[in-house]
Amino acid sequence: AKAYGVPPAMNIFVESKNDIDHVLKNLSKIPHSQSYRKKDIPERYHYKNSERIGDILLVFEPGYEILRDPRYGGKKYDLSLTHGNHGYDNRHDSMKAIFYATGPQLKQNFTLDNSSTLHNVDLFGLMCLLLNIDKCPPSNGSLENIKSFFIEPSRVANMNRSLQQTTIDFVIYSIALLGIVLIAVMAIVWSAISLRSMFAIRNSSRNNPAKNTQHNQYEFSPINRQNLSSQVDHAQV
Repeated sequence: AKAYGVPPAMNIFVESKNDIDHVLKNLSKIPHSQSYRKKDIPERYHYKNSERIGDILLVFEPGYEILRDPRYGGKKYDLSLTHGNHGYDNRHDSMKAIFYATGPQLKQNFTLDNSSTLHNVDLFGLMCLLLNIDKCPPSNGSLENIKSFFIEPSRVANMNRSLQQTTIDFVIYSIALLGIVLIAVMAIVWSAISLRSMFAIRNSSRNNPAKNTQHNQYEFSPINRQNLSSQVDHAQV
């Protein structure tokens, strides 16, 4: 097995899928850690729908990490000293960041209450609003989480409407593009079938012209012969 990642969390790729259970069993013996199969990684991690994620994810509790070689930048760690790291479960308070902002569009002396939540991905929408970007592309962030920062919260509502219109336009353009592609594909397929049939008829004519000529001759049925004879006799009379 091969492991990649940072000390608090490692992606482990096994050589054979049959080895996963054995590797998991051995990893379970490591204290202050949790191991997950790729399919069992918690959804809140948003971390398993990629081929770059290992067969097993090993995550350590805050305050613990795994080191192949206790060195960084060519210098050996002094393990007797206290040091920090990042990359642990973001539910822990120690993993939360501090956000400061100031500007003419933002409230002064405002602090987000503890019941509210601000995620890193929410900052994308905040930057779009501060830079007056009207057509801000959709993201995984929530504009509602940054609404309380603004002196004029209505700007967030306007941005929401703009995002909704952008999404509708995208869907319409996608459907139109899909329709054009389908028409083009059908035209190509129909042209290919027509050309194939034309070449088949041409080759058949070249291979057996007598048969083709005979096939194209008009054959009278007994009724047609009788009607034709009656018309000829009447004309002679």
